[in-house]
Amino acid sequence: MPTLSFSQAPPDNVQCSNPSPFTVTVASVAGAQSYTWTIPSGWSGTSTTNSITLTPNGLNAGTVSVRANICNIQTAPLSKTINIQLFDLQNPPVANGSLQVCSSGATYSLLNAPPSTTATWSVSPSGLVAQSSGTGFSAFLSKANAGSSGVATITFNLTGPCGSLPPFTKQIQIGVVNSSEATVSATCGSGSLCYVCPGNTYVFTALPPLGHQSSYSYEWTKPTNWSVINQSANTITLYVPQYDPDFFPAVRFRVNNGCGWSDYSGLTVAPGYNCGGGYYSYSIYPNPSSDFLSIEPEVQEVFKNSGQTIEPESAEIRIYNSKEELVFKALTKGEKVRISLERFKSGTYFVHIVHKNGVIKEQIRVQK
Repeated sequence: MPTLSFSQAPPDNVQCSNPSPFTVTVASVAGAQSYTWTIPSGWSGTSTTNSITLTPNGLNAGTVSVRANICNIQTAPLSKTINIQLFDLQNPPVANGSLQVCSSGATYSLLNAPPSTTATWSVSPSGLVAQSSGTGFSAFLSKANAGSSGVATITFNLTGPCGSLPPFTKQIQIGVVNSSEATVSATCGSGSLCYVCPGNTYVFTALPPLGHQSSYSYEWTKPTNWSVINQSANTITLYVPQYDPDFFPAVRFRVNNGCGWSDYSGLTVAPGYNCGGGYYSYSIYPNPSSDFLSIEPEVQEVFKNSGQTIEPESAEIRIYNSKEELVFKALTKGEKVRISLERFKSGTYFVHIVHKNGVIKEQIRVQK
């Protein structure tokens, strides 16, 4: 028996509440006296030829199937399952409104709702707004109180003739930006601690919880003797001085989203390890230590096979105690330095390796 094929196939989807007719055609089969069509329940359309025009009922989908009749024998069926489309994919529903709710409140609406649908809405977390749920395609939101601050989500739930639609949501900022929800990213690391090296430049980026907006403004704080190279939108570029940079304060920002200024959020900055003394890095070991401490310069891996002639590097080694008192000083020119800790008391010390490109700083622990 011949095999049927569509010359005009049915669509993949039909839209709920939109019973637009369409035509389905199969290639003619030699010797066929008629064709038998099966259509979804509730749809209209009849034909005994190789073409049929169907009108959906706008409520359900199903399978369109056809067989050719040849001398009282039917071919195998050719079928296509059609799905119901709950809304227009080219013009989908969307929750619309301001990104933030300030003291005067804001209205949010669901646009492009399909015909014959009803809507309810809700806000989560509910404690941020005065009214957290309701019915209809529009919602007026106001802050629960003057100090309300945080990210909330408004959700519209729709029910139509073909069933429930997926939820449509929008994230919004209630009040000023909550500093606990804002973070800083930087080219010196991630998390709450940022490791920097003297003589280098780093970029810090403010990350409000719903992202930077062109209407936002920012204020930054930085370590005292760092320099601002550039500030633009939600980023700031800072230069760490080569000698005696200020460590352990934070690089922080606050943001004004139109509702007011947030509290500060930021990163604590700390001295990086093996920041590099030109061609050299320095190993400091063992740490912790009780008897001796070794400081060993080594040509950095990237320069070992460069073909360059690497001259020994002069550096001054200084060790400070927790009271910032100098307790040891020595000069080296590419040699390993071995330091007796006999006169060192147990506690925390700071090693400074001063070289032509800056200072490498590392914390050590003496345990006796």
